[in-house]
Amino acid sequence: MFKILFSNILDNELYGLNKFDKKSRSGKQIKHDIMSCINALTLMGIQDINDKFFKDGRVNDKAVHHLIQTIIRNNGLGSSAQEIVDRGGVVASLMSRKVFEQSVSAAVNRDVVDINTKGGSAIQQSIFGFVGYNNKNVIGATTVDENGNVVKNKEYNKYRAYNEGKELKWNKKNGSMEVLLSMNFFKAVVPKEFQDTYVRMRQWLIDNDVIKGTKTNGEISKPKPFGIGYRIPTQGMSSTFAFTVADVLPE
Repeated sequence: MFKILFSNILDNELYGLNKFDKKSRSGKQIKHDIMSCINALTLMGIQDINDKFFKDGRVNDKAVHHLIQTIIRNNGLGSSAQEIVDRGGVVASLMSRKVFEQSVSAAVNRDVVDINTKGGSAIQQSIFGFVGYNNKNVIGATTVDENGNVVKNKEYNKYRAYNEGKELKWNKKNGSMEVLLSMNFFKAVVPKEFQDTYVRMRQWLIDNDVIKGTKTNGEISKPKPFGIGYRIPTQGMSSTFAFTVADVLPE
């Protein structure tokens, strides 16, 4: 994500609220600030590693031993590996020593290299099971009761149709892909007074053209691409895609 955002900052462009903003800053200055922050985080990470694994300038054997035991447990290396380490044996004598090298590297990267930002992960999965629906389970749909009377459903239930039961479009005219996202992604966007129910939160998103649907005034919403999806590692622009949120799933 950092690569995508950083590559869109132009050195000679001024950034601010508007062209008259006296606090506007050049892209070069902003890049410098960002890199300074990353360098500072790196130094803090190095200090964290020192605090964890060194004591009074010497390696903290107890902390290292605890890390190795954790690696053995988390990777299911078995009681034999545990016994060798507990008796003072060295990792190099084990068949699976590469696991330790990778785990130690990951532990260091977590504090020194990785840039941790707020947010959550979304898992890409098939839309099987989300397409098509039974009318009697959808709000506003008419159905016939046991007495032969035509009635209208008055509230959503757990079987409500997402994206009106239609298939998601993988390649819209604007070049984006439609997705379903959890309501969790929008809790920082929807005003608190609308967060009492899922239905009210969803309607607010529709009324403000964030997702597809019928607005309170009867108009059809016109959502625009909302974000960027990317695969890891992101080695090229072909590893990214713009997405439009078709509908939201409950938390």
